[in-house]
Amino acid sequence: MYMKMKPYLILICGPSGSGKTTLAKYIQERLSPELKCTIFSQDNFYLTRDHLPKVKDAYNYDHPLSFNWESIHQFIDDVLSNKKTSIPVYDYTISNYTDKTIDIPADNDVFIFEGMYSLYDNELNKKADLKLYIDTELDECLIRRIQRDIVDRKLVPYSPTIPTSWFSS
Repeated sequence: MYMKMKPYLILICGPSGSGKTTLAKYIQERLSPELKCTIFSQDNFYLTRDHLPKVKDAYNYDHPLSFNWESIHQFIDDVLSNKKTSIPVYDYTISNYTDKTIDIPADNDVFIFEGMYSLYDNELNKKADLKLYIDTELDECLIRRIQRDIVDRKLVPYSPTIPTSWFSS
């Protein structure tokens, strides 16, 4: 009887706007077509606004405690066990989850998990087969983030989603 191996887990980390999603798609496109690869983002695991940490009365989306780590661990465990699962869809305009979910099929060969803090958690690091960090100049990251927030996320510029830590000395 054939036993399917545990999927290969790649973690991609870097500042917001550094190119994590672009790199994940690049890797996925260059894998053998025979390999089943799924990309998922840490952004789908934000806490709801009521539970986000605050800095100077603004919600801080750029802190490790802004994410539901319990759900991340459960999700990673499920995909590494070749279980079919789903992840919630987070809506940045309301800082909450929608009614929609993204179905993640079972029996993948490669999973790519990308996010600002994908390398933050020790337990997650132990499960990874490959860990990548993208080092991009912060001014470039900020430009990309503002463009993404306006165009893709329909957020106003300089909203609390811009990391205030980038402006402090």
